[in-house]
Amino acid sequence: MLKLFFSFCLLFCIAISSIKAQDAAFIGRFEHQTETPVAYPNYFENRAWLTQMLETLKESVKKRYNINTLDYKKLGTVDFVPGFRTPGEMKMFSSTAYDLLISIVSQIETGLDNEKMGISEGSLLIVVEIWRPNDKRVFKSRAKAKFVVVPYQNDLAEVMMAEEDFQKMYEECLEAALQIKPKPKPFIFRQPAPQFYQDFLGKADKMILNQKDRVTFELNQNVNQVLKMDMQAPYQQEKQYGRSGSLQNPLAEADNIKLNSALFTNQTYNVQTQYLEGETVLGNFSMIETPELREIKGYFGTVSYTLSRGFLSGIAKIEIESKLVAILKPEANTFSDTKNLELYFAPQTSQAIKAKILTLLNVEILSEAVLKYYRLETGSGG
Repeated sequence: MLKLFFSFCLLFCIAISSIKAQDAAFIGRFEHQTETPVAYPNYFENRAWLTQMLETLKESVKKRYNINTLDYKKLGTVDFVPGFRTPGEMKMFSSTAYDLLISIVSQIETGLDNEKMGISEGSLLIVVEIWRPNDKRVFKSRAKAKFVVVPYQNDLAEVMMAEEDFQKMYEECLEAALQIKPKPKPFIFRQPAPQFYQDFLGKADKMILNQKDRVTFELNQNVNQVLKMDMQAPYQQEKQYGRSGSLQNPLAEADNIKLNSALFTNQTYNVQTQYLEGETVLGNFSMIETPELREIKGYFGTVSYTLSRGFLSGIAKIEIESKLVAILKPEANTFSDTKNLELYFAPQTSQAIKAKILTLLNVEILSEAVLKYYRLETGSGG
């Protein structure tokens, strides 16, 4: 073990000795990857922190490696990648302004432990490489920081880790990858309280959806107000998988609402849905799923609607023209055989808009049914 350690130290010293005091360096690749971009978003959009972190990094690297100059691009400094991939191309330069090119690539990998009440466990890996422009690598090092995130008690928050927590962890892990400081100890964080949603719920108008079956809901336990969709049998026609449904919406003025959903084999990640009154198409929507999120975007007429549902919490938020107008979540402390949902509307939401939101929930139900049918028929899983 000691022999291995001293061998590493020797290689490290040889690598560092090839970096000269007069050398000028440029960060030619700066990339951050995450498999869960909703829970762990692009924290690097905080320009104030990014600028401060880079300036501190600049001085630390110059001092640690005896480099004369360290530059980096000012705009779009960090490439944010929602998913794992081979790192992007190093940004090379034909000029002789720089003697060294630095690559910094980081990844957040996460897992969910359901037996520990939704606690998220993961790690941040940062790999640093230093190259000569002639493709000769003179240094490579990596550091990994493990972390645990304890979820907020009501599970409404989408972002798992607060900005300031990520910043602290990233800075310490990067310093370890640059061998400026030792490897950081595991971090324990608490999910930030979603104050914005708490404020919204506190002022919202509440509706209870009592779910009788997959496609039938009573509104506020009123047997005379039933939201119901009559789904037709699914079909497969050439390169298209689809399903239709007639919708009974007690809040809508129209009584001849139809939904047609279809998935095409050249776009298996995308389910398209038409909203019709009679034979007239008055709305179009598209559903896309990731491992952590289902998102439906589209229009009723010319007005944009978006439904986003997090699979971790089961909570959906509905936006109109990018403004939050409704939240749908499972009712707390429900132990009956039926499943109640709580639908919260922004104050003074009109009945016409409430009707469209109820229709949008059925767009999700039908789109999901088409996706499941496609996966069953093709054995594609997912």
